[in-house]
Amino acid sequence: MTTYNSIEIPYRSELRLKLVVNALIHSSLLRDWKIKSTAFVMAMLIPSVILGNEKIIDQLFLDLQKSDQVSSRYIERRILAFWSDSGSEEVNALLENSQLALRSQNYDLALIYVNKVIEIAPEFPEGWNTRATIYYLQSQFDLSIADIVKTLELNERHFGALNGLALIYELKGEVVKALKVYSELYKLTPNRRGVKESIKRLQETLYNQSI
Repeated sequence: MTTYNSIEIPYRSELRLKLVVNALIHSSLLRDWKIKSTAFVMAMLIPSVILGNEKIIDQLFLDLQKSDQVSSRYIERRILAFWSDSGSEEVNALLENSQLALRSQNYDLALIYVNKVIEIAPEFPEGWNTRATIYYLQSQFDLSIADIVKTLELNERHFGALNGLALIYELKGEVVKALKVYSELYKLTPNRRGVKESIKRLQETLYNQSI
């Protein structure tokens, strides 16, 4: 989940391409079939750009392995900037409106916007991730988990979604599950704030329970 206050989606190139094509074809500006056909052809030219972004993201994940806590935060923000771009101005605007409403704690409005994002671009992980955050803040943990799972199906390296999932499991008292997720998160971004401490705390909890 995306971080708001104390709370915290790489694209597979074929999924990103499918998303761009889908967004173009469903855009309200592309109602004529000839324009839709042109949009599809244009979308076919995008893979080189996508693959370029993938290489940058892969390198950023390598950088996370050797960065300190401050640098990790900066690198994560760079990765999130790539992930937040759907390839569609319409979808990006809807997502931004949802996140603005979320920051204002207008959860009903945030859901209206993000549901539209998911409807238009179901292959876009950040739509699911944002809705998971909204559900989390509403304490609708089961709904949040379902959207986090979908986020991770589309983007298995989404550290924000993993962090959110670990937090929910911990709140639900599911220590083993929380520890497993935090361990996966540690592999991706070992110096993320609070991850090492959470792993140590949960390991101690399990040890005390076993005595």
